[in-house]
Amino acid sequence: MKSKRQPTVFTLILLITAILLFSGCENGANTGKVITEEPSTSPDFAQEYHKICSVMEKAEEAYAWFSSFGEIELDMSEKYFDNDIIWYGIVEHEGISTMEGLEVYLSELFDDATSQKLISTRIVGAENMPLFMERDGILYCAAGVVGEIQYSDCDWTLGIKTIDEESATVVVNWAMSVWDVPLNGSYEMNCARGDDGIWRFTDFALPVQAAVAAYDDESKEW
Repeated sequence: MKSKRQPTVFTLILLITAILLFSGCENGANTGKVITEEPSTSPDFAQEYHKICSVMEKAEEAYAWFSSFGEIELDMSEKYFDNDIIWYGIVEHEGISTMEGLEVYLSELFDDATSQKLISTRIVGAENMPLFMERDGILYCAAGVVGEIQYSDCDWTLGIKTIDEESATVVVNWAMSVWDVPLNGSYEMNCARGDDGIWRFTDFALPVQAAVAAYDDESKEW
């Protein structure tokens, strides 16, 4: 009687690699299928892909703080101040307690140009007032400078179009109902890997911004 053939180690490695490649990255609310595109020239494609996904999730949240689609965690219970125009609360985000800490946090997600652009953000309608400011070693952020639409309202998945040891082009596939109008689409972004091994986006755009822009374009035809 013939014995059943056992899977070889090589076969198991191939199976695990395939699972890693196509398991994908998606934001918490998304249930859609990830689109992963080839070719890949990196021998550590699966590992680098998941690193980029992790950066994407943090970058989405952080970028939203500066674009009215999200607000950083604030302590408004006791210590806050206002200047008769804007109320500021103490930032309570893990690892961010000073302007320097905020700059370091952003520098691990975006290139220098993007990070500096975000840091210099002024409040819409009060352009002389910064979004973030530090007083006596405490970091404050303006409270309530957000719109009705939040970055978390938009579902997305991330795919890789091209990747090598130094750069990658990712494809963001998004889906969202904007004011009860179901929309979906995709766009590309680029990221670069620094000497420290960290992937940083060089032309970041929020999925929710793409959705709102698509809604604006469609509403023009009504």
